[in-house]
Amino acid sequence: MIGLSIQKRWLKLSGYGALWLTAATLLTKLIGVLQKIPLQNLAGDAVFGIYNVVYPIYQLMMALAIAGIPTALATYIALLRPDERQRTFQAALYMSGAAALLLAIAAYWSAPLIGRWIGHEEIVSSLRVLAAALLFTPIVAVYRGYYQGIEDARSSSWSQLLEQLVRVACMVLALMFGLAQHWSEGVLAAAVMWGSAVGAIAALFWLWLRKPKAAAKTDYPFMQIVAESRRLFTMALPAALAAIVVPIVAVVDAFSIPRLLETAGMQASDVMAQYGIYSRIQPLIQLVSMILAALAAGFLPRWIKQNQDQREKVLLGKRLLLLHRLAWMAGCGAAVGLYMLAEPINMMLYKDAVGIETFRWLSLSTLMSCVLAMQAPLLQGAGLSRLPIWLLIIAAGGKAVLNSWLVPIYGITGAAIAANLSLLVPASIGAVALYAVVKRNLKGPEKTSNFLLLRSIVPSVFAGGVMALALYILELIWLQADMGRMEMTLYTLIAVLVGALVYSLTVWTVRGVTKQELTWLG
Repeated sequence: MIGLSIQKRWLKLSGYGALWLTAATLLTKLIGVLQKIPLQNLAGDAVFGIYNVVYPIYQLMMALAIAGIPTALATYIALLRPDERQRTFQAALYMSGAAALLLAIAAYWSAPLIGRWIGHEEIVSSLRVLAAALLFTPIVAVYRGYYQGIEDARSSSWSQLLEQLVRVACMVLALMFGLAQHWSEGVLAAAVMWGSAVGAIAALFWLWLRKPKAAAKTDYPFMQIVAESRRLFTMALPAALAAIVVPIVAVVDAFSIPRLLETAGMQASDVMAQYGIYSRIQPLIQLVSMILAALAAGFLPRWIKQNQDQREKVLLGKRLLLLHRLAWMAGCGAAVGLYMLAEPINMMLYKDAVGIETFRWLSLSTLMSCVLAMQAPLLQGAGLSRLPIWLLIIAAGGKAVLNSWLVPIYGITGAAIAANLSLLVPASIGAVALYAVVKRNLKGPEKTSNFLLLRSIVPSVFAGGVMALALYILELIWLQADMGRMEMTLYTLIAVLVGALVYSLTVWTVRGVTKQELTWLG
């Protein structure tokens, strides 16, 4: 009866909970994409460039501070008795609070040094503002994980939406006031960053008012808190690795591209504008990869728990490979769509098509970004806990080396080419390793690894080709050179719907995924 009760609780968390969390992630990321439109449109590519240099550094620090705590806490608390939950919640608060304080202090005091490394000291104020946000975001993450664990994913989802709305509202107000006062680009970028801190405070206040449904506060022995913290950290590692895949490459770009452009002879005043153009596609890539990481975080904990039953080992292997295939399919579709719609998307979001070649090169990197984002938790679930770390090192190191070679020659287009090459190698290694370990250790499907890899690649490539043909025909019929921004927006939205429908139907028709396989996600 106890095992059945646990299973029912987890079905609710990983089913409806995953749906709520994925929907919230999608909505908040959409808002995040949309909020960058007025920033670039009103403030220009230079402020947009500063924003995109600083924000990946903040995202990386935030990922390190949060360290996958929401998923781990939800996983653990869902399996505890009500009288045990307060102890785990308190341990998570202590652990995240300490990490938040240390990283906030480090971010504040290292800001001038980072500015000198990048070669643009106007980013110092923005980094220090985001250090304030680091004090609150890890605590917010603990509360969200707690609510998910007690089967109240709605509260976690609403807090995400509230945080994003407040952040965007503050950003817009600061942007309008700063433009009216003719603030410099560095000051304007720093003012915009305050939205992250205010949004986190608003979300924390709202979650605190909800009051976690736990027993009265109790002082637990220090060593007991330490033991709980260690257990949470171990459980949080897969989600933490998935969360830093995209930011760590973006941080390498932030440290290398501006300095390399300036070294190659570009004027300092133009460097940030070029970096802003380079960064236009990043929110769209992050949107897809973070949704996939959220799906993995929603399903994986229960599957690993079930794997303790020997009868579930085969099913776990199948599930891991299915998620990996879904990530490949989603990434392939997104990459083709972004490539084919590069010009309309730029016209819709940014009013011009400057840097279209760079945008198209970066659109291809969506595929490997999605695969790597999903591989981190899947490899951890398959027992390869150290491999994701090495894959991140390969990706970041390869990007740094390739940037130093290609950026001085080809500018930001060289950086886009480097992105594809640096992600291809670790994603390929991760795919081969996952298929091999599933077949060897988890008693995976009897088909060969080569067959299973082809099962992922062939349907996606074929469906991508059909979608590209459909979008090309739509372009010939509809798209005209003199179309305005509103017309281009309408065209883009219709084209996205057409492309998604054609791609999905083609994948389903060629049995890229079957109805039986979808039942494995339950």
